Order: sequence, then C-alpha cells, then structure tokens
Amino acid sequence: QDIIGQADDVKIFNSKTFLNAVNLEQLETPRLDGHVLVFGIGDVALDCAVSAYRCGAQQVSVGFRRSFADIRCSDSLFVDAVLGEKCDILPNIEPVSVDIDAQTGKLKVTVMRTVGHLLDGADDVETRIDEILNGSATYAYDKLSDSTMVIECDHLITAFGQSLDREEQVVSSAVNDAEYEWLFGGGDFTNQRKSNRPSSQQSVVNAANDGKLAAWNMHRYLRRYDAKLEPN
Repeated sequence: QDIIGQADDVKIFNSKTFLNAVNLEQLETPRLDGHVLVFGIGDVALDCAVSAYRCGAQQVSVGFRRSFADIRCSDSLFVDAVLGEKCDILPNIEPVSVDIDAQTGKLKVTVMRTVGHLLDGADDVETRIDEILNGSATYAYDKLSDSTMVIECDHLITAFGQSLDREEQVVSSAVNDAEYEWLFGGGDFTNQRKSNRPSSQQSVVNAANDGKLAAWNMHRYLRRYDAKLEPN
C-alpha cells in the first residue's frame, strides 16, 4: 500500500502505481533519490528496478524470498538489471516490517532470511536434475525466525505476487467442470493453480494470456460457437 503524499514525500510504492506513473509520464512522475529497495523477482520487479534509476535513484537493490534456482524473471531482464544497470541482488529474504527513522527520514526494512527445499518430483535422479535445470521443479520456502536483519533505504517498491484464500474450488470449476460452463477464470486467478504450469512460468505474460483465453471462451459461450473452434 502506498504512503499517500506529494510526489516528493512518497516513500513506498507498489509496482502497479509506480510503473503506471512512469510509463504514462504523469505530472506526478515518481522522483526518487538515494537507495531504492525493490521486493520481487519477476519481470515486473526488474522493470521497477531499472525504472528506479530513470527516476533518480543512485543505488537499487532487488530482494526476494526465492533462491537463484527458482527466480521467475526472463533471463534477458535479469542480465540487463545485474550487468547493465548494476542492481544489487539479495536472494532468500522476506520483508517483515517497515519503519521510518524519525531523524533521517530513511526507511528501516526488517527482513527475515528464508531457506528453500525441493518438493516431491520425479523419482529418478536424471529426470529430477532436468526438472531443476528447465525450471519445472517446485520449491517451498521456510522462514528462519532467528535470522533477521535491517536494510536501510530511501524508497521501497513492492512487486511480488498475491494469492486468494479460497480460489481453489472456484478455479477448478472455471477450468474443468462442465456443470459451470458459464464460469470463466483468467489472469493471476488461474495462473497459480494450473497443475501443469511450473512456478517459474507463473508470470504476468502467462497470466495475461489466460485472461485472453478466458475472454475468447466467454465470447464463444455467448455466441454459441462450435466447441471445436479454437482461438488463434
């Protein structure tokens, strides 16, 4: 959630409001300075990191709870952010709280270290290695409550995903159940629940494509098109 104020006073942004303001070149384009900390490791997070430099940041750090083996961004964006823009990369951390130093006005972001482990996958070793290398392996992350640290920054941009508590049954119906042929799902709502989609492919691009397919199926349902008709 943003801290509401004048453009000069805003310390915390979410990715949607930040990139929207940058791309539309609004009168209140974010004016950043000093150290900017971005949380997230998808394409959107790295877009925020690169854009932060364009808005005046002198240093940009990208923090995320995943390990390097489980990042979701495209390779080209990651290389551009690290080698081209010299962003600092901070894996295996998760934000816990944010405080503002009353004297300096800087943000004090408390983070907790995380450790990841592979969930059950293929039984044979070669296939398991292939899963890890091609990004289809699934990881889970535990917080290390006894391992925290404080990162000082001037601005914070949040760019990590969100989930719903009770989407499981609804999404299952929207995707699989003929009884609910009038119910459609797309975007992030179904993106996270597709059993054949590894976590590394749960990206904004795929979420948008799911929304496009949902829109096509709504159109086909309303027009009663032949079920064999497929979208381009």
